[in-house]
Amino acid sequence: MFIYFVKTNATNATKEVTDLLPWAFEQHGTLGAQVPHGPLGTGLVCFRKSIPGNLAVFGKVEDWHKIPGKEAWVKQIAPCTHDGLKRADDKILDGYEVEFENGTKWIVPRVLSWSSLQSAICTLPNIAKLSDSGEWYPGEIVPRYRELWERFKAIELADSDKVYEAEIKACVAAMQTHYFVSDIECSLMECFSKQTVFAIWNAATDQVRYEQLKKNSEQSG
Repeated sequence: MFIYFVKTNATNATKEVTDLLPWAFEQHGTLGAQVPHGPLGTGLVCFRKSIPGNLAVFGKVEDWHKIPGKEAWVKQIAPCTHDGLKRADDKILDGYEVEFENGTKWIVPRVLSWSSLQSAICTLPNIAKLSDSGEWYPGEIVPRYRELWERFKAIELADSDKVYEAEIKACVAAMQTHYFVSDIECSLMECFSKQTVFAIWNAATDQVRYEQLKKNSEQSG
């Protein structure tokens, strides 16, 4: 579980916090405790739901991690789990369970699937559009899932020295689709190793389906 510290003089800064940390608070009213003179300055300790303990005890400065590019910090106060960070059920897409190095299991959304060994199609939700002739067809990907699609496409387009960064960004986007996390939370949870990146890629690109089609082809061939 994560809590956040945002530098602000406001005593009620729900919109400010939501705008600054949308991945963490977009589906929750922000709860917070004011820290008038904390080690990181004046601001709010923010969290999504009631937590045990006394928030007046800010803890050691070194326990807090700066969120790149923002006047905000994050601290992990308890082990993170699928249920603890999961978004609302209606935001969860079909996918596969992947086990990370620390033994926790997470659902990775399926980004594409295979109609044949040579043809893959995007399986992310899209917006239905009406053609000039009155026929319905699948249009653009629903806005909340477009970054996920773009991140996975970017891996194939990345220069050789940028592939690692592109792969990790795609993994973060996959996690962010289902969970209240961003780059910093994934880093603190130590989500990604070479093995988990490979497992996430296999899950997102539905390699289970691909291997089944391959097996069927070999048996019939």
